[in-house]
Amino acid sequence: MKRVLWILLVITLIIPFSINAKEEDINVLVDANIDISGNMKVREIISGSNNLKRTIRFKNSDLKEFNLDYTKTTIYNASNIEIEKVGVINSDKEDYQKFNEEVTTINECNNETSNCYKVKKEGDYAYIEVEGVSGDIYIEYLIANLVVIHN
Repeated sequence: MKRVLWILLVITLIIPFSINAKEEDINVLVDANIDISGNMKVREIISGSNNLKRTIRFKNSDLKEFNLDYTKTTIYNASNIEIEKVGVINSDKEDYQKFNEEVTTINECNNETSNCYKVKKEGDYAYIEVEGVSGDIYIEYLIANLVVIHN
């Protein structure tokens, strides 16, 4: 048995293998504000890609129902996420100045295959997929009931 394992180890070290990966230089800017009711409004600008698959986890279903250990309870889960706007910003401005620029809204994909977006909410996650746009991708969403105040 040891001899077979030794031979397999030698073979795996000798046989070359390769992994193909596409490297992209992606820049993400985030502006997040919490309102008085505990909701968080998030604006993101993502530069460097014409196609984007974005996963947002807004809830943790691994947490337990409320107990005296505040750090591991569901009271810290957000209740929902709403995608409010997806669009494109064409600007030469640097960094956070881009948030002041005009956003060209794009529509959800129906029969189109480019210049549109898809949204799917499943369990603890929201998935956003943007295809075939030119410019910086802008995503605006609201995470409901995110903040808990303790007295």
